[in-house]
Amino acid sequence: MLRERYNGVDYSGEIIKSGKVIGKHNGVYNFTIGQRKRALGNYVVGLNGNDVVVSDNPVAVNEIKVGSINWTGYFCEDVMVQTRYRQKAVRAKISVDGRVRFAEPQYSIGWGEVAVFSDGD
Repeated sequence: MLRERYNGVDYSGEIIKSGKVIGKHNGVYNFTIGQRKRALGNYVVGLNGNDVVVSDNPVAVNEIKVGSINWTGYFCEDVMVQTRYRQKAVRAKISVDGRVRFAEPQYSIGWGEVAVFSDGD
């Protein structure tokens, strides 16, 4: 369990919406960008220290920057990309420096997520 991994360090904090505290939580490690569970019916849109920032709507992005790319074939600018488990792959363009521009805005992509690319096959 994550709680044991943190050796008793207190990672509790507040749940904040529109700059106001709407609740408390017992561990920031229980939250990821985009989730609603434990977020009092809201979407988690940010983590600020031990505080969890929530909103009525998820955050949409048109572009992300990925690092530590492991190319296992040839470079292809037009790709299908999956950024979340169980998410359907979506169309995007990727540059050799790791910039990914989505064909349509994507929601709830958090820092540290894995991005999987394919040429559609």
